[in-house]
Amino acid sequence: MDLIVLLIIIAFAIFGLALLLFPELRALCMGGGGIFIKKVASTPEGAKAAYDRKINELQEVYNKSDESLRLAVGKFEESKSELGRLQKRLGKVEQECENLVQRGQMELATVKAEERQEIIEQIANVDEMVTKYEEIVKEATMIHEQAERALEKQKQKQKKQYKEWKMIRI
Repeated sequence: MDLIVLLIIIAFAIFGLALLLFPELRALCMGGGGIFIKKVASTPEGAKAAYDRKINELQEVYNKSDESLRLAVGKFEESKSELGRLQKRLGKVEQECENLVQRGQMELATVKAEERQEIIEQIANVDEMVTKYEEIVKEATMIHEQAERALEKQKQKQKKQYKEWKMIRI
């Protein structure tokens, strides 16, 4: 798969996660402007069910963002590892080329020089991938942290509301 296609897919995935995390963004994208209507349940049980449903939705978003973050980190680490492997290979090929020149085997040295050039091009491509994956990891981390905060905020909100309900019932 081409790098550009992969990056576009990841960008769409991150945008999709942002839509899931932020209902306001979703409403803006759907043309809803600044109109946000909150439904408040009329009974404590109904409100608890609404909180539970919202927490489950946020948990799902958090789980998806966690999965995306793990995937991005994995690809980033894989690319860094590939870069290191190519750099070691380049050093080895350069040493072999130098040895061939010293022994006067110019034809073989030319072949090694061509191999060296291919490796340099591969290093440039992989280095670009590492840079892009690093950006993707930063974005995925930000989304993951936002999902975690939203989930914790909703859980705290539910706990607070539950305590208030208990006090009202007493």
